[in-house]
Amino acid sequence: MFLSNEGGGVEEGLPSLFEDMLARGWIIHHLSPAGFSGVNHRNFFHHPTSERWRRLYASLSFSSAFYSLQAMLMSVLIQKKQKISVVYVSLLQDFPTGLMLRFLNRNTRIVYSVHSDALKLTILGKSELPPFLLRAYVYLLRKLERMALERSNLVVFVSAGLMHTIESYHPGLSISSIRVILNSIPATWRRQEETLRGEIGTKDVRIVGYLGKLTKAKGVFHLLDAFAILKEAVPNALLVFVGDGMEEKSLRSLVSRRGIGGVHFLGWREDVIPLVAGFDVLVLPSLSEGFGRALLAGLVCDIPTFGSKVDGIVDVLGFDDLMFEPGDVRQLAEKLISALRSNDQYDRLKELGRQRLQALKSMKPQSVADAISWTAENGGST
Repeated sequence: MFLSNEGGGVEEGLPSLFEDMLARGWIIHHLSPAGFSGVNHRNFFHHPTSERWRRLYASLSFSSAFYSLQAMLMSVLIQKKQKISVVYVSLLQDFPTGLMLRFLNRNTRIVYSVHSDALKLTILGKSELPPFLLRAYVYLLRKLERMALERSNLVVFVSAGLMHTIESYHPGLSISSIRVILNSIPATWRRQEETLRGEIGTKDVRIVGYLGKLTKAKGVFHLLDAFAILKEAVPNALLVFVGDGMEEKSLRSLVSRRGIGGVHFLGWREDVIPLVAGFDVLVLPSLSEGFGRALLAGLVCDIPTFGSKVDGIVDVLGFDDLMFEPGDVRQLAEKLISALRSNDQYDRLKELGRQRLQALKSMKPQSVADAISWTAENGGST
């Protein structure tokens, strides 16, 4: 059974994992919000959470708790009809569901896949809460995180950087089984003819691109500030946001109020690679990032790819010249100006990206499907 409620790179990577598991003969039950349609197979069953519930909890601060409660009730009904061998949890708030399923069937194994720093994202994403309530929420989340790490049969981290960050929060932590499994480059992500410049109606420009959710945690406001500085040095620069999210309205409003020209919002798109191929540079300015799947698109398209020096981004980009301190608007702007005003520097950054792409391609880590199968066979500690 798979539980997921995050979207973004987490949700996008699931279809290939499901296909791998189905090829091994597994029967899969997937619980997530409605709208998932990535797999069509006789042994794949998608159980969407109620749209009515989804509209309700989308407007509340503790939205994931409402989803998790519904997922828990649905899981019990599925467990009664078919014994669950492994429950794969990709959201910390779903861990109690896995724990409950193991209580109902002691042979059920829990695989906890850690894709992000839940504590930091909570602080960044729920800053509107009263301070005492935020502190209480973070305290409970920290306790839940430690329980999930110590009581899961297997913990999978998407990067070594994220693993070290999470471990630093929990002195004396004891995890029975750990795997670090980097996200693989999607098989369909190959260099393609760009379509972006024709779509936005201009060609003689330098385009700074962003791919991902429009949230505070992704550092999109810092990117906008850096672009405003860049615009003074490179007047023909454009900023293109590919993605949607809760901060889109605020970003649009800020662009209008400050009179920043050349900013485009394309929304969520499936044709990622043809769009990214039209960027001159790609930037992922996250304040916290488990891996940074969007960076792979930039590397595949052979353009200079920048990211903040946090967690998994360090694992992906490696070179200091491709990274900047999180939230450092001036440093990011200087890197963009240097890349777009000097052909030699631009080519040098592209070469660094090629080296990182080759290094990532040369890695042959254990697949998540292998890890899940191993857990089912060997059990691990609880």
